[in-house]
Amino acid sequence: MDGSHLPGLPNAGGANYRQIGAALFGMVCADVCRLWARCFAAHSVARSGSHVSMANGPIEIVLLPGLDGTGDLFDRLAARLAPDLTVTIVRYPQDPSLGYAGYAEIVRNVIGKRPVFLLGESFSGPVAVRVATQLGRQVQGVVLAATFVKNPWPGCFIRRAALVDPRT
Repeated sequence: MDGSHLPGLPNAGGANYRQIGAALFGMVCADVCRLWARCFAAHSVARSGSHVSMANGPIEIVLLPGLDGTGDLFDRLAARLAPDLTVTIVRYPQDPSLGYAGYAEIVRNVIGKRPVFLLGESFSGPVAVRVATQLGRQVQGVVLAATFVKNPWPGCFIRRAALVDPRT
């Protein structure tokens, strides 16, 4: 499989499956989010007495990365969304001791007091849900992409995996 026959995808000359997957993910998410923004602008939402619309300022979407924490897979998506939305990509520090609570704190600090939409991809699905719960109406909506709300691995597997040396 190469991306030579699809516009916007890397060509076969050196593209690997991760690059092609990242490009496809970016294209699909960008189209979905752009459509979502246009629908939102056309049909502003009334919620408990507050009125949210494009007229209140640009819509901001905060993108929460997968397990690698870099947010690099969002670079193409951010470029495609930029004409329609304000895009913020959260990049996590490489500190596995943080856990979901620590990552949620990082996201809350990035958001501050601004009203935002969240997109939690893969590992960050539970982070997005946690932040949305903590910030309440400040989070206007949540998009969960290829993720889960509850960690799908039972605790015994996680503890066992922590004891295994991946080099063996």
